[in-house]
Amino acid sequence: MMRLFKLSNVKRAVIFTIVMSFIVAFAKPALRADASTWPAITSSKYMKCFTISTGNNTTAYSNSSLNSKIGTIYASDELYVYSINDSYAYLSYPTSKGRKYAYIPTRVITGNNQSHQSSVARARVTTYRRAGAISYGYVDKGDNVMRVASSGNYTQVIYPAGSVWKMGWVSTSEYNNSIAPVVDKQATVVNNANAVKAGTAGDKLASYSSSSVRCYTLASSGRVYAYSDETLSNRLNNNYIDCATDELYVVSVNKNYGSVKLSYPTSAGRKIRDFRLSDIMSNQYSRPCTYYANHRIYTYKWAGKSQYGYIENENVTVVGTLSNYTQIIYSIGGGKYKMAFIKTSDMNNQPAEVKATVAVNGNVAANIYNLAVASVGTNGRTYQKWCGLSTKDPYCAAYATYIANQAMIQAGYSSATAKSIVPKYASTSLWADWYRNRGRYYSYADWNNKTRGVKMSKNVSVSDYTPKVGDLAAIDNNRDIYGGPDHTGIVIAVDGNKITMAEGNTGAGNNLTRKVKLKTYYKGDNYWYLSSASNTVIVGFGNPAY
Repeated sequence: MMRLFKLSNVKRAVIFTIVMSFIVAFAKPALRADASTWPAITSSKYMKCFTISTGNNTTAYSNSSLNSKIGTIYASDELYVYSINDSYAYLSYPTSKGRKYAYIPTRVITGNNQSHQSSVARARVTTYRRAGAISYGYVDKGDNVMRVASSGNYTQVIYPAGSVWKMGWVSTSEYNNSIAPVVDKQATVVNNANAVKAGTAGDKLASYSSSSVRCYTLASSGRVYAYSDETLSNRLNNNYIDCATDELYVVSVNKNYGSVKLSYPTSAGRKIRDFRLSDIMSNQYSRPCTYYANHRIYTYKWAGKSQYGYIENENVTVVGTLSNYTQIIYSIGGGKYKMAFIKTSDMNNQPAEVKATVAVNGNVAANIYNLAVASVGTNGRTYQKWCGLSTKDPYCAAYATYIANQAMIQAGYSSATAKSIVPKYASTSLWADWYRNRGRYYSYADWNNKTRGVKMSKNVSVSDYTPKVGDLAAIDNNRDIYGGPDHTGIVIAVDGNKITMAEGNTGAGNNLTRKVKLKTYYKGDNYWYLSSASNTVIVGFGNPAY
């Protein structure tokens, strides 16, 4: 993206705008992403595409107001798009004297009629310049693909093509079969009431190796009956689990039928039969998330009855809730695990840790807000430990990247994918440089951090970029702007000319004991500023590709 600023002095269009609404003060904001909002053009310098129309020429303009004509784009012209929003795109097109730079309405190159959705291709799929037109290349297996529109039997996507990106079209049937997220599809099953959606807690339980998870039924008394096979079509009245005494071993999970194969004790030894997954999981449809327990929390066989062990200083997987209890899976060593309950209040009362958002959802922005608000008042150890730092190291950048990563994991991203989008960083200058190299850092100032070896050039003004929830903010606390930023925060809410930030390592004390706080910044002429500290300004934002 940096190439854009070398090519012209015209003000750049923002890559995409997320419209968020929220209630001020301490109420939880109602976060909403505009369905037509464009995803960013990630790390490429530009994106190649053609106009939608095969027969009509397109007027090119010299400004974003689209009122000053400078040329004509033909249907045969391959375009290089440098920035785009719902109204207009800034691009170049071929002429007899070389490429020419201009603005055009976004509708010329896309219908932009669907909420943008990212997914990973599971097979190679041919792409086309237009819906049903000449082939344009292919989406390869493993490519990250963004869906942006549909037209008839074709779906428009953005996909990688070497060092750049392309926006082309694929057959909608091939998109659904080979690219669309599996999580959007529910398997056709015999017993729909017991069906398990992909990517949910049922899937997570199935991911553990055979016979590695121990648990009890959800009921602490009575019997749970087995079935003749995994389809759960025939109950066996002579085969059952005694809920009060039988410890179970999970052998396997069949997500298509909502069934689980369990090993349970009998007088003649352990027997393996099929049961309903809902017999042992409180909410098999929930999305699992990771939770770190930094103090001892006791576990229970059932919600509120009979202690089963404890967790302490370890990551566990949250898989559901039941009344005032949270169901988790945790390691007991030797490659074995337990699925049990902990008191939800024991999680929420932790003095020095982010409290898990139990009602997990797929909205990264909402997860960022929830986790950040829950983390207010915590100290640095969790974030230092996560980032591989000592208790003597500053943790503001580690905190911001931790919140972003946990929010993505709660939304269904794998840990590896989350870290590829928001890597672990302990230095503000280094993460700014990482995003700059991918065209995703918006700098309001020139600065040079000689210690880190990072030199930044101003590439945008305050009026040209609107911060998004989840953006990392590079903050200067002492107005020594040219020396580089010295603090990091993460944006958790946007309200016009005001943004709310969560910041770690603030206040009195040392790098371990300083706390997480929420702060409000206001839009100024040159920088976003903190009104309570005249020397504190935001000199730039990094925009992760959530």
